[in-house]
Amino acid sequence: MPDPTRTRASQRAGGFGPGQWLLVVCAVLLVLFFVLNLQDVTVHLLVATVDMPLIVALVIAALLGLALGWLVPRLRRGDR
Repeated sequence: MPDPTRTRASQRAGGFGPGQWLLVVCAVLLVLFFVLNLQDVTVHLLVATVDMPLIVALVIAALLGLALGWLVPRLRRGDR
């Protein structure tokens, strides 16, 4: 029977668990994504046209999507 006083981290004895490996792989993929998307693109906004690195445009779009995904369900439920 396992010792209930030991934590998962101490049971692994300093080794990487599946969650840590997934985090490392995601971090490496994210850095690779950044490096591969540094070229400038033209972005047409409502009132202006700007040139910016593609990664900046993608991060802005992702943050707006995250904000909408978080906000819309709360507004529909009436939580404020």
